Amino acid sequence: MDNKRFSHAIHVRFKEFGQTRTVTDTHEALDCLMYCWPADRGPRHRDALDACLKVIDGHRSAIDAEKAFKEAAREAGILEEHQPHR
Repeated sequence: MDNKRFSHAIHVRFKEFGQTRTVTDTHEALDCLMYCWPADRGPRHRDALDACLKVIDGHRSAIDAEKAFKEAAREAGILEEHQPHR
């Protein structure tokens, strides 16, 4: 059984709530997608929501949800991507 944990934490910044949230598993991602997401939701949001629900139902892997959530966050402009030091 998939433990639903992501291989890497994903950091998202919700400006409306004034906070950065660290998402480490499918359940946290689903919570963000359903209750914290910006009002302007694009197609990647729908894909991520679908992927998370399918992971919870046992039909997809947590890796699928992790990738979909990260892409949705990038699309929404809330992904905190750290720049490498040069």
